[in-house]
Amino acid sequence: MMKLLAIALVLALVIAGQIGCGKKDKDDDKDEKGAIESTIDHATGYTAVQAKFKAERQTIQISIGNAVNYFAVDPGRRPNSLQELVDADYLSEKYLNDEYGKPLEVEVRDGQLVVRSMRVDKQTGRREVSWSKSY
Repeated sequence: MMKLLAIALVLALVIAGQIGCGKKDKDDDKDEKGAIESTIDHATGYTAVQAKFKAERQTIQISIGNAVNYFAVDPGRRPNSLQELVDADYLSEKYLNDEYGKPLEVEVRDGQLVVRSMRVDKQTGRREVSWSKSY
């Protein structure tokens, strides 16, 4: 009986040691600050937030590309704007904005739709192209 009690006590101590008592170490607070933002995928070099924006950008670009291709087959011509794709139900309105929610700039150049995402350089204050894609 005493042996069984001793084993139960040792087992309880081992389990308690693995689970912990719920108290935080002082160093634990350091890891919580920006944990998502600072988590880096070592294969790509992107943080989780950067990877999210990259995935959104790729989704926007692919969706626009698909809409342009479908539009070109149906009416048999290239679209003149993204709004034309939205009006013809080939593209959702959410793809009129870039991954940061800013409106995309569009122009027709040499028969192709050129779509640009613009950003403001924090140091110079000038607008510059974040990304550009021709369709």
